[in-house]
Amino acid sequence: MPPKHKHPIALAFQDASATASKSSNKISNKIKELNWRQQYSQAEYYPFKYDPDTRDVTKDSANEKKLAVEVTVKQRQCGEQDGTGTGAVVWNAAHCLSSYMCSKGVEKVKGRRVVDLGTGTGLTGIVAVKLGAEDVCFTDVGRVLELTRENVEGNLEGEEGGRVRTEEYWWGSGTLGRGRFGCVLVADCILPKLYPMEPLVEAIDELMVEEGGVCLVSYEHRTWFEFDPRERFLELCEVKGLQAVRVPEQDMVEVAEDIIIWEVTRK
Repeated sequence: MPPKHKHPIALAFQDASATASKSSNKISNKIKELNWRQQYSQAEYYPFKYDPDTRDVTKDSANEKKLAVEVTVKQRQCGEQDGTGTGAVVWNAAHCLSSYMCSKGVEKVKGRRVVDLGTGTGLTGIVAVKLGAEDVCFTDVGRVLELTRENVEGNLEGEEGGRVRTEEYWWGSGTLGRGRFGCVLVADCILPKLYPMEPLVEAIDELMVEEGGVCLVSYEHRTWFEFDPRERFLELCEVKGLQAVRVPEQDMVEVAEDIIIWEVTRK
């Protein structure tokens, strides 16, 4: 018996249904994105919560034990006026990196010495402590470290509080020694309009251990007229013998078209 062929109208209806489904999913994802991006952006306090029971679990992570993490950090909306600068609020890239660490990056921080570059409010470093980092060094410059310390003390007590320190550190200055950290965290520090990129990559190379180290870099794309910051970052890593691999979108908890997470390792 010859194979049955679907009527052209049926095929057209099927294609239209598939297109509508994709559009619906895209709209749904965009609404979710706007929610987490804007809900607390102007608030005095920024609550971060990761609950593995309410997240989608992929097949490879189904048997992994996930930790529930809750952190609330204080923000200063007037950072440009009071001297704390742009680091006084939780940026979207920091939220994405924190969620990724909780979901897929636990093994990158657990049991390791961690340094958080440009820590600002301290969110990503605090999450690293909650996930079992051996110790975490929160670094930034100027008055923003006052806010960092306030948030660290407000979220970490007892044994957790004994595994942290805050340090003023200028990228690539050598003041923290060399090759001391198994994991380096970088959230929204690639901003060529404000900071040169070379010292940041110098700091990553300077601080990461020679073998088995990893740097998690979360980047929110902003157009820069002189060059593409994404391409420039990869070029600078190449010069230092570092390899930056982009985390697949399906491994990210919070997804946004303009946010990328790289895992940077030595070649």
